[in-house]
Amino acid sequence: MREIAPRRTSAFHPPFPRLPASLLPVVLLFWLAGWGAPSARAAEYRDPEARFTIALPDGYQEIDRAALEARLEELRRAGVKMPAYAAAFGRGTAPRFAYPYALLEIVPVPGAAWTTADLARLFGQMNAGQAGAEKSATLDRLGLGNLMRDPRITFVRWEPERQAALFRLGAQPRGTGVEGTGRLYFYRGGYTTLWFYDVAGSPYAGTGEPLTAGLTVLPAYRVPPPGLLARARPVLIVGTVAAAAVLLGLIGWLAARRRPAPAAGTCD
Repeated sequence: MREIAPRRTSAFHPPFPRLPASLLPVVLLFWLAGWGAPSARAAEYRDPEARFTIALPDGYQEIDRAALEARLEELRRAGVKMPAYAAAFGRGTAPRFAYPYALLEIVPVPGAAWTTADLARLFGQMNAGQAGAEKSATLDRLGLGNLMRDPRITFVRWEPERQAALFRLGAQPRGTGVEGTGRLYFYRGGYTTLWFYDVAGSPYAGTGEPLTAGLTVLPAYRVPPPGLLARARPVLIVGTVAAAAVLLGLIGWLAARRRPAPAAGTCD
């Protein structure tokens, strides 16, 4: 039998390194953990000011900022008043601005000092549909009057665990039936809206509920419970008085130490 000569190696054809058998289980473990396959982890949007995060459903990514601005400018030229949206989200690894998509708006409210009880009184007893006339003035002050009076938008419920209001939208722009699901989240210092839009009857229409529910306000910006400042005030007062007493005592002690002792043979 003719022997086959071993293959010559060079810089262009280096010998293939043989993996030790002891490392095979380790390589398999990393592959199963996702190192050898595309990651299935859902994407997450993080607010640049660290006020909240959004856990996006599988298959959804943030839309390129340039594409968002181009679409908004197109609508403005058509005469549509568009807010300054902070971000947009769509399907695919490189999503474009087409249904289904979601829009994020962030609205700071200077001087906002609401509590969970304030928001529960405003939204908690509201009937499904539009806001009652008695609450219109408050909503107008928050910049939400037009939202609540829009006949295409229906208030569904108040969600105290999220400090958010759930809305539904039905519209027919350019003859196409569009359905929307939106949540209005309050945080310490403002509110943010996250709306999901899709064509009526689309297989992705059910995504609006989990997508808009994926926003989480971070602890430092959550709406405080009622009476938090009132409960903290007595503790603050007692602490201030105690600190002042300690400071005065320390000043007196230092003054006594610095006072010169009377000379021998003299009397005060």
